[in-house]
Amino acid sequence: MERIWDEGAYVGATVPASLVYLVEGGWTTGPADALLLREMYGSGWRDDWSPQNVASHELEVNDVWIPPDGLDGPEELLLTQMAARARRFAVEVLRSAEGMLAAELLVAVISVEVESGIPEDGATVKFCTRRGGFPGYYDDLERYGLYGMAIVEAADVVTW
Repeated sequence: MERIWDEGAYVGATVPASLVYLVEGGWTTGPADALLLREMYGSGWRDDWSPQNVASHELEVNDVWIPPDGLDGPEELLLTQMAARARRFAVEVLRSAEGMLAAELLVAVISVEVESGIPEDGATVKFCTRRGGFPGYYDDLERYGLYGMAIVEAADVVTW
């Protein structure tokens, strides 16, 4: 499997301007003490959540598309740039949860389509806590052949 997680690219990556409002909006506590991105959660969501399934509800609400707009450079570096952009966004959002109930249990699940070699579909970052309903299918990220996958733990980016 090709490695697209590059520290050098990450250092230069920024949060896309179209997503800054999510970082700045921060987090709120929802049903069953779910941690939810404030700008993604509203009255249109159900509120009869159980603690046994809180992570699956968090994944549903906290599902963010990262656009590929503005990536430049050689084609062979575009996947690395996309992964770095998604990682930068994930880290900034995880840091913005500091002080929230259960924030130390937050994870960001990053996925970038890698089959074509060009990230024209952007990336996806989903956030949830390692609590009830955390999906077992993230235990083996290598099985996702069409996607480059990574899990970033809040404990790795925030000093509690």
